[in-house]
Amino acid sequence: MWVGAARPLAAADEGDSMSKFRSAGVGAAVVAIGLMSTGAAHADTFVPLPDGQKAGPGAVVGRTGESVLISPSLAANGAGRTAWVSGTVTADVTGVSGEGEAGPWNGATNDKGTNNSSTHGVSRIST
Repeated sequence: MWVGAARPLAAADEGDSMSKFRSAGVGAAVVAIGLMSTGAAHADTFVPLPDGQKAGPGAVVGRTGESVLISPSLAANGAGRTAWVSGTVTADVTGVSGEGEAGPWNGATNDKGTNNSSTHGVSRIST
């Protein structure tokens, strides 16, 4: 038994020291292999969005159940992304008097701001 700060290394002590380095090396290799795996990096990412609403004069627009699905680009270059947004949007409009009717004519064809929809009545926007 040694009393003091230092004692000479025996052959058994050297083996224990090498065992520690060997364990550290194996652990580092396992971590490196795990970091090099590409499984989760190329998967789609689902992001739920918070519900909300915006009020203006005569209208309140609300959105519920919105979410985004972010997918990697088909080019597989790491730079491009595709985002798919889905949800429910409602509008509560006040101050409208009587029944309205959409007509087939709402201005000059291809006029500024018409988005070429001036001759086919009501345009439907799919969101």
